[in-house]
Amino acid sequence: MAGPAEAGPEGLSAWLEGCRRQDRLCQERLYRYFYDRMMAAIKRTFPDPDAAVTILNNGFLRAFSKISQYNGSGSFEGWLRRIIYHAAADYFRENQQRLLSETALHPETDIQDPALPRPTGNSCNSSAFCLRPPG
Repeated sequence: MAGPAEAGPEGLSAWLEGCRRQDRLCQERLYRYFYDRMMAAIKRTFPDPDAAVTILNNGFLRAFSKISQYNGSGSFEGWLRRIIYHAAADYFRENQQRLLSETALHPETDIQDPALPRPTGNSCNSSAFCLRPPG
C-alpha cells in the first residue's frame, strides 16, 4: 500500500480530510496504511488474533468517528495509537473475568508483553495501562 507521501502533495492530510468527509476510500487507505503498526502494538498485549482484530477495528471506528478532534498538533500516528490503546483497555475491562481466568488456567499464556516491567504493589510501571492484577 502506498504511504501518505505517495498519496499526492497533501499526503496524510488529504487522507485525513477525506476521512472527515466520511470518504470510505480515504478511510480504507488510512486503515491499511496503519494496520500493521497498530496491530503489532495490540498483539504485544493481546496475542489472541480474534481479540486483536476486534480491538483494532473498534479503535479505528472510534478514530473515524472522532477524526474531527484531531487538530494536527502532534503526530497523527500518536493520536491514533492513543485511541487504539484506549480501545484495548476497554476490551480488557469488558472481558477481564474471562481473560484472567484463561491466564490462570494456562500460565504459559501471558497477556502482558514480557519485555515490559512487571507491576508491583498496586501500581503499574507501564505508561499505558496495567493488564495484570496487582500483586
